[in-house]
Amino acid sequence: MALLGGIGAAFADRNFRIYSVGAIVSWLSFFVQDVALAWVTWDLTHSTTWLAVIAVLDIAPNVALLPLGGVLADIRPQSRRNAGTVVVAIIRCGKVRQPASHPR
Repeated sequence: MALLGGIGAAFADRNFRIYSVGAIVSWLSFFVQDVALAWVTWDLTHSTTWLAVIAVLDIAPNVALLPLGGVLADIRPQSRRNAGTVVVAIIRCGKVRQPASHPR
């Protein structure tokens, strides 16, 4: 019987191990970003309403653009799609960041 249904054979491949570690780190970074955004929202406002607004605004682009995703996946090359998603993520992170206030 294969270890855990064959997952041991998959992790025997070096490329799969590298991919898996990268995917886990990427997923965790998105999770940390979402938690940090909610935390900052709560810290600044102490309002559940603003937490809900931020949550809706965070998911709205995904819901709005989801129907176009399949079409774009068929039309655009994968390398251009990947570069585009990285650029959008960088812009999103830059818009959220606020400069720290320094006491004088």
